[in-house]
Amino acid sequence: MTNAADRAYHAIRAAILDRTFPPNARLKEAELVDFCGVSRTPVREALRRLAAEDFVLIQRNQGAQVKS
Repeated sequence: MTNAADRAYHAIRAAILDRTFPPNARLKEAELVDFCGVSRTPVREALRRLAAEDFVLIQRNQGAQVKS
């Protein structure tokens, strides 16, 4: 995993844990790019990792959502 993806992962995970992104919140890639300061590819990698760890749910054609 790249450094940018690691940064995105840690930033998004911390925001989920401190409820900056509350349960059931939609996670929009464009907003996460600005939030993390990285491009879309690292954000996508971070979201896949967070989905594997059961923090987010990724649905085809609907994006990601924080799990409740």
